[in-house]
Amino acid sequence: TFSVDDSTIKEEGEFWINEIYFVPFMGSTIGSQADGYLFVPDGSGALLRYQNPAKYLKSYSGRVYGMDYAIDNLGDLNDLDSNRPIDFLKSENTVTMPVYGLTLGVNNQAIFGRVTKGEAYAYINATPAGVDTEYNWASASFVYRQVYSQPTSKNGAGVPVVQSKANAVNPEIAVYFLSGEDANYSGMARLYVDILKKENSLVKNVTDNMPQLALDFVMADIEEGMLTDSTKEITSIAYMENAVKTLQESGIERIALNIQGWQDGGLNGYQKSELYKKTVLGDFSELANLQKLLKEKAGYLSLYSDPLRAKENQINSRQEAGISLSQGTITKKAVDEEKFLGDTWYLKTGLALKYLTKQAEELKDHNLDITIDGANLLYGEYLMDEFVSRTETEAIIEEAYGALATEGSLTLFNPNEYLLKYTGVYRNTPVSGNQDLYETDSVPFLQLVLSGNMTLIGPYANESFYSKIDLLKCIEYNVYPSYILTEVDNLELSKTTLADRSSTRFDDWKPTIEESYFYVSEVLKNVEGQQMLKHERIAQTVFAVTYENGVIYVNYGDTDYTLESGTIIPAESGSFVSKNIEG
Repeated sequence: TFSVDDSTIKEEGEFWINEIYFVPFMGSTIGSQADGYLFVPDGSGALLRYQNPAKYLKSYSGRVYGMDYAIDNLGDLNDLDSNRPIDFLKSENTVTMPVYGLTLGVNNQAIFGRVTKGEAYAYINATPAGVDTEYNWASASFVYRQVYSQPTSKNGAGVPVVQSKANAVNPEIAVYFLSGEDANYSGMARLYVDILKKENSLVKNVTDNMPQLALDFVMADIEEGMLTDSTKEITSIAYMENAVKTLQESGIERIALNIQGWQDGGLNGYQKSELYKKTVLGDFSELANLQKLLKEKAGYLSLYSDPLRAKENQINSRQEAGISLSQGTITKKAVDEEKFLGDTWYLKTGLALKYLTKQAEELKDHNLDITIDGANLLYGEYLMDEFVSRTETEAIIEEAYGALATEGSLTLFNPNEYLLKYTGVYRNTPVSGNQDLYETDSVPFLQLVLSGNMTLIGPYANESFYSKIDLLKCIEYNVYPSYILTEVDNLELSKTTLADRSSTRFDDWKPTIEESYFYVSEVLKNVEGQQMLKHERIAQTVFAVTYENGVIYVNYGDTDYTLESGTIIPAESGSFVSKNIEG
């Protein structure tokens, strides 16, 4: 372990500490002289294989638990947002697991690092040869001070200012040494699982009725009008009932149906502070038949909540919006200034979780579950007389979610490490890294850690994740498909906040939903509740994913592949081979 006690740091005059790195060059290699790679927790996991030095504009630097929007108002200059519009439907992955690794010869020797204290102020860094030096190196660093924009005029213009008061970090990392068959990203994942389970930070939350398909229907949204805005009904309860019936008649079971925009005002028009005791289309009792239909086939119904983010019309920004270090509201501006309700406000975390808790209790009284988005968001509160650090915010979040999970696990979108023990269904599971130029491989490190302990649901398939290759990726990465759906055609959504959604009409997607369900679940049903132990490429287009009870083989090629045992893995398919059969 390596650590620093903040009380031992002495600063004098104009010289302030900015950032601390621990042993950044431990295990480093030169260019392509060694066989191996750097591992980073980007999305599902990514490798930077050792290559000859090359010129890159920047190296990998991922902030653990994402940006602190209360300080990182200059962050857009340093992340992907500076290279593409921030209005894209898919945002870049955030680091939800504070770990990294590097190998010195695959299956020879490896180093695995984990941030154990000060995670809220940590970065995971990985630099391929050619960025400043000829070395490949990886490490964690901890930021004590950042640069933020101090406003100098009413129009928002400002000057960059260094954070005067240092963050309370008290950083610590643990470094582990692996050898032999453990000296790879699969071995790192197995070690990480053991560590988390010993800490009780990862528990088995898998039950017999975990979903094999997730459908998110949007009930209503706010629509822009010439004089006043109004609520547009998008999907009726009767339509959802019929959709479930038709899918069940085709043999589909274990559907997790999640309703978005169920409140009065719709998805981006309801008031965050209001306690809703019915849906925009009627009393909760009107959902009873839908709920019954789902339960008959081991499915369930839940209502969606995004507690921390809001549009301008949903909050009183003076009272409910978080405050940044520059003493302005925490707001993310839309690049397209003409976009309807494009800007996003971030609420005071403690206040938002009070709203969430009250609403969850109300839903519980009606036997309704809740699905929570934004579980990867973490930012401080920097009002002069109400300073709440990022570390303190993390504790507030963990306490609130722990209380919500007292009678069962939660369904969360992209939870950070400290929320894993409460998670039963992990939504929007990443299936790749951000695919920066220096990232040579995407790997299922996250899935190696979480499979067997919770159900993993992938990104929306009707947002360009529905091809045969994508379905094979679901099988390889042990994630089930999901869809965001509506009753009306997308042309009718042009004046709502859903205008960017190109195709969501259930009638159009029904055949694809059925195909993806059977294609994926037919293989993955064999490894439910089983820990993923190893992932490896055994041929150019063939991967083997080892579980406790057998192996899933995924063949992306256009020709059959024959295992040493004589078992044939057909082209463009996934196959499960039992441990008893394969020996």
